[in-house]
Amino acid sequence: MKEFRPAKKRIEVSVGESVRILRELQELSQSQLSELTGIP
Repeated sequence: MKEFRPAKKRIEVSVGESVRILRELQELSQSQLSELTGIP
């Protein structure tokens, strides 16, 4: 097995931006995400 190398960081992304990106990739609205997580 080859030696492990961590992935290179390409851009700075905040937590909020990460949530938005993942939400949009899953085609969820903010309201739908709120209902699924129980977070207003």
